[in-house]
Amino acid sequence: CGVSRQVIIELCAELGIPFEERDLQPHDAVTADEAFLATTPYSMVPVRSVNGIELTRNGPVFERLLAGWSEKVGLDIRGQFLDAV
Repeated sequence: CGVSRQVIIELCAELGIPFEERDLQPHDAVTADEAFLATTPYSMVPVRSVNGIELTRNGPVFERLLAGWSEKVGLDIRGQFLDAV
């Protein structure tokens, strides 16, 4: 269990966002409303494409979780990332 993944699970509980862990197929990602990954360097990142198929970026669940995470740590995570690039 990664630290970033655990933070997302906790944020889901705090924000009333359902969390479910299960095996997915590429079709599941392509037809999902949103897709993102938990990652240590950036907290979380949206999935941009699967098998060359572009996906919706930064949907409402992603935005709520990122805002919650920023609030939890007292740091604008998006701003910190943008300042670094």
